[in-house]
Amino acid sequence: MPCAICVLHPGAHSFVQLEAKVDHIPVYYTCPAQASEYWDGTGIVSHMRNVLADHGFPPQWIWKFDAQGFTVLHALEFGVAMDLLALFRSEDVGQRLHSVIIVNGNGYLRAMLTLLQPLMSSALWDKIHFE
Repeated sequence: MPCAICVLHPGAHSFVQLEAKVDHIPVYYTCPAQASEYWDGTGIVSHMRNVLADHGFPPQWIWKFDAQGFTVLHALEFGVAMDLLALFRSEDVGQRLHSVIIVNGNGYLRAMLTLLQPLMSSALWDKIHFE
């Protein structure tokens, strides 16, 4: 099912499945700087759920997070981070998350992750890797 927000505003969210797989695990790509509604935590989570559902909620999935263009505006969206943490605590989506691969990491993203680390399970924290 397509994201209702993205139907009305193409490019509102950034979360798509890539053709590439890692060890037969599907990879999904996000670049917040490419999303016009990077501040919409509820919409982002809904969009992610819709995309994953469209692909049958894979038993495992990899999230490739591209921080190219990630600025202080993105880092200050603490509500979005909290919505994502709630998603990653869920059984249907979060427990299937194999890993998070961060590309083009910068100081803003690293600072945000440092602030969020105490709110993450150690299992989730161990899944985050910088490329």
